[in-house]
Amino acid sequence: MTRTLEPVAREEPRESRNYRSSATIRDHHTRRGQEILEEAERHFARRWRSCAVKRGDWRTREAVAWAVWRETIVPQKWIAEALGQKPAANANQHIRRFARESEGPFPVRVRKWKRKRSRNVA
Repeated sequence: MTRTLEPVAREEPRESRNYRSSATIRDHHTRRGQEILEEAERHFARRWRSCAVKRGDWRTREAVAWAVWRETIVPQKWIAEALGQKPAANANQHIRRFARESEGPFPVRVRKWKRKRSRNVA
């Protein structure tokens, strides 16, 4: 005797993580994202919006995007716009790649940033 399992119907559709929290929480995380960008500007001695992407600069931008993604709930579109990454749709790919790679190929400042940010998350 064979029994066929019926698929379980979802009562509510899945929501994007952008809409799960209240406006107060989103504002808090947006401010925290801006604080991380300011910390990165001091650490890397550069302003994100004012400078064009230079050769080799993508590692630095990946490092900052990873830190913002790890510590906040801001959308990837916000991260990409804040760092001047194009296209915004690739932000997740860059963040995942940075998180997976060992620190060996990174420049010294990027390695220090990754170590510092890894310890800061509770």
